[in-house]
Amino acid sequence: MKSVLLAVGGTTHSMKAAETAVSLGNDHFYHIVHVVSPSESKHDAWLGWDKEKLQLERKQKLKPITDLFDEKGLRYVVHFLKGEPAEKIIEFANAHPIDLIVVGSRGLNKFQEFVLGSVSQEVLHLSKVPVLIVK
Repeated sequence: MKSVLLAVGGTTHSMKAAETAVSLGNDHFYHIVHVVSPSESKHDAWLGWDKEKLQLERKQKLKPITDLFDEKGLRYVVHFLKGEPAEKIIEFANAHPIDLIVVGSRGLNKFQEFVLGSVSQEVLHLSKVPVLIVK
């Protein structure tokens, strides 16, 4: 059985990546990974939300993706990590027996991507395992 890391952020590109991951079939185990970036953490702290509300909000953001996996009867676990997205995705992949990383092509707007770089491009550059970038 192969192990697939699906990196998601709750965007339309994440949903497309999830649809592609699902098409790989049910002979895989999926790790659905959402990384809470430092800027997202600061925003949440500024709003004054408690941890339980934040966890519920994050789960709700990923619900269309987990519903898709449930509908197909796929085996998966959701992981919420904190830190710089590309770094945390690679750390997770290196710490687990991951055979493939699936990630959406965008999560930032064009200006943010120009300044910060694309998470998918950084994952592709740093990964020791194959990376499938879904457009």
